[in-house]
Amino acid sequence: TYKAKLIVLEGIDGTGKTTTANKLKEHYEQQGKKVFLYYEPYKFASFDVKQIIKDLETQGNIVPDFAILNLMIANRDISVNNILIPALNEYDIVIADRYYYSTYAYQWRIFNDIISLELPFHRINKSYPAPNKVIFFKVKDLETYQNNQSDNFEIQDLSKFKEIQREYKNAFNTLDSVFEFTESYNPELIIIEVDQNKESY
Repeated sequence: TYKAKLIVLEGIDGTGKTTTANKLKEHYEQQGKKVFLYYEPYKFASFDVKQIIKDLETQGNIVPDFAILNLMIANRDISVNNILIPALNEYDIVIADRYYYSTYAYQWRIFNDIISLELPFHRINKSYPAPNKVIFFKVKDLETYQNNQSDNFEIQDLSKFKEIQREYKNAFNTLDSVFEFTESYNPELIIIEVDQNKESY
């Protein structure tokens, strides 16, 4: 049991998670709450996962999905134990920009194989704090989203966006039973439809 409530924001890039996290922080602070913003992958000075992958690819290296998954889960294990859990014990509310749902959604094929193999980092995930509330930003029109974000993100394939958004749904439906959390796990799930045709959302 932790002092703080854990609110997790999930969804593909550019849907408003970070903006919403900052707005929620301001809202709760106005109520006198101590709020901590947490994000994944956590950007440690010596372990910046995104930069590591980018540097490897820039040097002409192929970075397999399995390697990316290992890096992401290693980063989470370090950040959960050194950043998230201390924050949950100190603050009133912790707002997480991404959590283990993203791992499932983005690497779901290899992730399913890992679950079937019962590899060590699957067992590690079972000990992580479960969220009290999950807010999922669902893109209403993925084709418009792709056109708007094409210059900002590496993923260009519309089918990939559809796949990731679909697997988020599967993550919400299955991860509680997959991880067999020891604590009571019944997070409130809120789905927000993002309309990319509007200037603000």
